Amino acid sequence: METVLLLVVILLVILFFVGFWPASRTWKWYHLLFLSFVMLSSFWYLAMASMSLKTRAFWGELYVKTLKDLNTAKEKNEELIQGTPQMLKEDEMATQPAAKGAVDRLLVGRGRVFRNCAIQGIVDQGPEKGNVLVRVPLAPAVPPAPNPAQPGVVPPAAADPAAEGRAHGIQEHTIVYLFSEKVEEGFSVPDAYLGEFDVFATSPDAVSLKRTLPGDPLQDQILVTRAASVTVYERIPTDSHYAFEDFLKFRNGGQPPNAEQEQMVNGIIRYLIKRPADVTEEAYEKTILQFLRDGKAVQPDDPPDRIYARVRFKKPYEMEVDSPNKEQRLDSEYFDLSGLAVQSDLRRSEKAKFVAGDLALLPLQAADQLTNEDICEKLETVYRRPLQDFKFHYHEIFSRLVDMDIRIEFLSRLISDTDQIQKKLQAQVDYRTRELMRLQQDLVGHKADLAAITEYEERIRTELETVRNRIAGFEESNQKLFDDIALLQSQMADEIIRNTQQAANERAAK
Repeated sequence: METVLLLVVILLVILFFVGFWPASRTWKWYHLLFLSFVMLSSFWYLAMASMSLKTRAFWGELYVKTLKDLNTAKEKNEELIQGTPQMLKEDEMATQPAAKGAVDRLLVGRGRVFRNCAIQGIVDQGPEKGNVLVRVPLAPAVPPAPNPAQPGVVPPAAADPAAEGRAHGIQEHTIVYLFSEKVEEGFSVPDAYLGEFDVFATSPDAVSLKRTLPGDPLQDQILVTRAASVTVYERIPTDSHYAFEDFLKFRNGGQPPNAEQEQMVNGIIRYLIKRPADVTEEAYEKTILQFLRDGKAVQPDDPPDRIYARVRFKKPYEMEVDSPNKEQRLDSEYFDLSGLAVQSDLRRSEKAKFVAGDLALLPLQAADQLTNEDICEKLETVYRRPLQDFKFHYHEIFSRLVDMDIRIEFLSRLISDTDQIQKKLQAQVDYRTRELMRLQQDLVGHKADLAAITEYEERIRTELETVRNRIAGFEESNQKLFDDIALLQSQMADEIIRNTQQAANERAAK
């Protein structure tokens, strides 16, 4: 291709000189100069066109390559997240997401709680800011016997002598959750959530922790100033419909709570869930009402997904509880939208079986369907509050805060850029306004000049007409003079001729 272009250029040069030589004989020098300039300009245009073509070809190839790399990266990313069908077919645990999901499900089995852990040091500056050294009790506490002389007051837990020298067993890279402690009725109970931490170093009686997510100022303040001891959870406390009922059973010696004790739930819930300063009273009461109504009678405005029915089975029945979707991803839920188990460690691999007389609490839609099929009878309908996944919410809130910070920074930059653009536009408007004023002033001057020129033109036209009339008079007078001169010349010629003839006749007579 380059050889063809070179031959075309050489041919054009030859044709130029072939045409230039004959033209030089008849054309002016500036014609030849312009012709040479056009020829040179054509070479410059050809060079620029060639460069543009090469540039376009380069960026076109780069775009195709980049697009191909992007598609390849997306495929690899999807394979890393989801795994290939062949891998899942051969082994459900062969892919990294499936293995990670199984490990996450196994963490559900963890649940040790270490109370009365002393904080031995906090790094408050430098790259390791926020790291915490916590002394963990070497042995779990032994529940003490109640004191008959002081009912309702439990003495502090004592160490188990048989467990003397036993290590805490917390491994490195374990994720733990810290709560500050306070003492109530002889118990060390969690008070404030301090955050999620990663164990990066261990010793027989202590662990070194670092935050997995940045803590907010209030958590840092409590950790530094108020948290003399903390509770370490291997697994973050889970939400439950029976938490307060189990608490009342514990207070009542294992017996179900009576009507008077149930009245205590309102005060207990309000004591445990205090209203934050930035939450309105209406929103706070709405949240408290969810806890108070949990397991109680339904109301007309309750959402259908929060209404459950207690049923008694009339005959044996088998129910599918495993989801047909066995695909596991890093972001897979425990259950699908129908409430069927998705994760492998939650799957039963068989149907759940009920016999006549068994009691169950089912979603209203499922209970109605089984009742219509005469499989069970519906005893009552109750309201069930939605359970909260605290671990997910903590990460979700942090992700939202990060997203909000990014959006705020983006909007701040956008506002700053908008202000700069507005200032530039205002400067342009001011400049154009001043230019308009100058143009208006020039227009006024031009109008005045135009009026003067028009007046002068009329005056010149009048004088020109006068001069033309005078010239016409002069021409008429000159024509009359020319006629008179011609008549005189004719008369003089006639007189000369007569005088000549007369003189000739007299000379002949003599």
